[in-house]
Amino acid sequence: MVLVGSGRLEAADRRPCRAGDESLALGPAAVLRLRGGVLSAVETVNDAKIHMQARKLLAGASPPSRADLEACGFDLAALAKERAAS
Repeated sequence: MVLVGSGRLEAADRRPCRAGDESLALGPAAVLRLRGGVLSAVETVNDAKIHMQARKLLAGASPPSRADLEACGFDLAALAKERAAS
């Protein structure tokens, strides 16, 4: 089993998750973490595909908001492609 996490860390707070963050399950092996309504971290277990899609989204200039995630039906691949095309 492989547990992997990716996050966008802020200089003032080096923790990818903290009290008050929102957690959303994405299937049986992934959890999306949102801080202030914006994707801040993703944790996956044995799911390299979701992990790499999330890394692409987190590496972008502005991580997706909850509204962005809901608009694409939480399809990280579709959202990553959409953002790469624009």
